[in-house]
Amino acid sequence: MKPLHLNERSSLTITLAVLLALASLTIIALAQDTYLMNIKSVDTMDFEGNLKETFIKGEVVNVNATLEYPVLYKKPPSVSYLALIRITDPASRMIILSHSVDTISQGEVKAFGGGGQIPLDAPSGTYEAKVCVWNGWVSVMGENWESYAAPVSTTFTVTAG
Repeated sequence: MKPLHLNERSSLTITLAVLLALASLTIIALAQDTYLMNIKSVDTMDFEGNLKETFIKGEVVNVNATLEYPVLYKKPPSVSYLALIRITDPASRMIILSHSVDTISQGEVKAFGGGGQIPLDAPSGTYEAKVCVWNGWVSVMGENWESYAAPVSTTFTVTAG
């Protein structure tokens, strides 16, 4: 076997490549430290579970979301969480609030949902469904309250029919 001889240029190229790789890993690690989990999708559906983006006053809107807890170094193997779905009308008034509590393990993806009936006297226009995942209610957790995932929103339209 012949020995490998590197010239100065090859050595510099390898050093730069290693530094870039380490910088990339650092950025990934920092991004993972921001939130423990990721909300992967948020969809609006009708009463039967069909994807839908336009609703008539009086209809039921369901919001379905998926949550991922990636495998993370030095993080708990499983975590209990509070999932919230908040629906607001065009004037940013909350008309529906759904919540659920569950536990998720590293490497797992879970689905959850909530919703309700759009009031008959609701204004027409664009509504927002916002999904949040927390470690518990702010009033209960106090200074230990933490958001486990960046909130994710979707919009849908309400018409008079």
